[in-house]
Amino acid sequence: MSYYKTIPELLKYINTNFDNDRVFNDKRDNEWINYTTQDIYEEVLKVYYSLKKIGVKRGDSVAIISDTDTQWMIIDLAIICLGAISVPIFPNTSDNNFLYEIKDASIRYLYLSNLAKLEIVEKNIDLFEMVIVKDISSDIDKTISYSDFLQQGSIDYQSSSDADIDKIIASANENDTVTIIYTSGSTGIPKGVELTHRNIISQIKAIIEIIPLRKQCTALSFLPTAHIFERTIVYYYFASDQSVYFTHDLLQLGDLVKEVKPTIMTVVPRFLQKVYAKMVLNVKNAKGFKRVIAGLAFKRALEINIYHRRNIIDRVFDTLVYSKLRKALGGKIEMIVCGGAALSDKLYTFYRNIGIPLYTGYGLTETSPVVSTNYKKNNKIGTVGPPLPGVTVRLSSEGELLVKGDLVMKGYHNAPEETAKVIDKEGYLYTGDLAKIDDEGYITITGRKKELFKTSTGKYISPIPIEDILGKLDLVDYAVIVAEARKFVTCLIFPDFEQWEIHRDRRKHTAETPEEFYASKQIVKEIRRHINRVNWKLHRWENIRKYKIVMNRLTIDGNELTPKMSIRRDTIYENYQNEINLMYGEMPGDI
Repeated sequence: MSYYKTIPELLKYINTNFDNDRVFNDKRDNEWINYTTQDIYEEVLKVYYSLKKIGVKRGDSVAIISDTDTQWMIIDLAIICLGAISVPIFPNTSDNNFLYEIKDASIRYLYLSNLAKLEIVEKNIDLFEMVIVKDISSDIDKTISYSDFLQQGSIDYQSSSDADIDKIIASANENDTVTIIYTSGSTGIPKGVELTHRNIISQIKAIIEIIPLRKQCTALSFLPTAHIFERTIVYYYFASDQSVYFTHDLLQLGDLVKEVKPTIMTVVPRFLQKVYAKMVLNVKNAKGFKRVIAGLAFKRALEINIYHRRNIIDRVFDTLVYSKLRKALGGKIEMIVCGGAALSDKLYTFYRNIGIPLYTGYGLTETSPVVSTNYKKNNKIGTVGPPLPGVTVRLSSEGELLVKGDLVMKGYHNAPEETAKVIDKEGYLYTGDLAKIDDEGYITITGRKKELFKTSTGKYISPIPIEDILGKLDLVDYAVIVAEARKFVTCLIFPDFEQWEIHRDRRKHTAETPEEFYASKQIVKEIRRHINRVNWKLHRWENIRKYKIVMNRLTIDGNELTPKMSIRRDTIYENYQNEINLMYGEMPGDI
């Protein structure tokens, strides 16, 4: 195992041992900009000296508001090398949360390369000592362009010696806080998770141990590095000498996958669901013999056990159908790791059977983030894999998953009481997730401890599994269950506005607007049939008695979705109180 205990030591290790001429890559104006290992090392040190020049000191908090790209990683690494604290903030976070995070983390320096937060920054410029702007024009005081900023540090870097650089590398302590990441959560104000060098380095080494990668293969990174999941994974790629291609243009993602031809990607279930939906649409649009063969191939991929012995039928389907489906993901995938939310067993089975090496994992921000993952030769469908090396797990008396190891956060920033609630005296973190652990150590997540509703009749309802099943109908973007302290279960259905025209064309509908489409008898009937099918699979007390199709989009800006696209129940319940009350026969506005 390579010797490095801190992120600066990791940076030096990479620069000493690797020589990759395409280690990080960004696409600008339809051209890929390539960075070498040496480019990254030198740019990080230039930014380090530039940060010092504008007054950033050890222990200061520096915010990053930017889309995922090479520059994001350079700024992050430079902040950490200085001994300052890197605080990523989502460009689409609400203004209220933005101001809360700025004040809670005492942020006085900010790197800004996204227009979404320029206005709120300019209105609150007195909170900052300096704002570094890139690809943004701002003439107000306390701002400096990135080019001018970098020029200041470049001079000091050029005059630095090897001994100076070694001193920078040696100054980090593995117990130092390197980042504060604010968890979006489904309720309440954000909580700042403090992570240390030890936390993140333990992750990198553990993942490399179980999933070693061939040097200079190709990774496509499109999830936000403001999340610890993708950020840790990019560190892992960097430490494994991979060539990472960054993009935040999700509309062009399908084309970019085919262009980059990645060997490895990390994804969330929503990405796999959308790819699958497009594959299904292509089958339904096929004609004659092609449609018949593709339909049979899909049926087999969805239903047959992933461990079955391949036969002539599978080989024929692979040649005619599955090989073409793999090209939708570039055609060279050696591994996809899916995390962030639960992936259905059906989708997992489908991707595995068409020849995509897909693995599911589990984690949370407070664990830096990966607790467990499936991987080659250690893979069980329906589970999130065994814990990483060095990670200890057990279940509480209530079935809650507890986690211990170097991955567990230092604590919540400015919130010792909140920290004490989730980390016990033995060092176990209470995850809030209900789980099972089998005899071989594989973990299965069964639900959220807090998201267990109790009806007014005393029956318990777990909403997430029901919402997941409801969301399998392509017409549905989100389903939100209502049950707490209510007489029976109801549901708010939010349509899929993004692809409604595709759904319309598949059904040979003539609607000209999504409102007309979702109000039609055909679609209302289809949604009702789907809910009835779901009810057949549930206990009687779990049955959805009433539902409402809500012709609004759930949005992050409206605080109805987290940046991870998970629902915020309290906000949704508040915003649609009248619709909910009417389902229970109450007048609008009644409590």
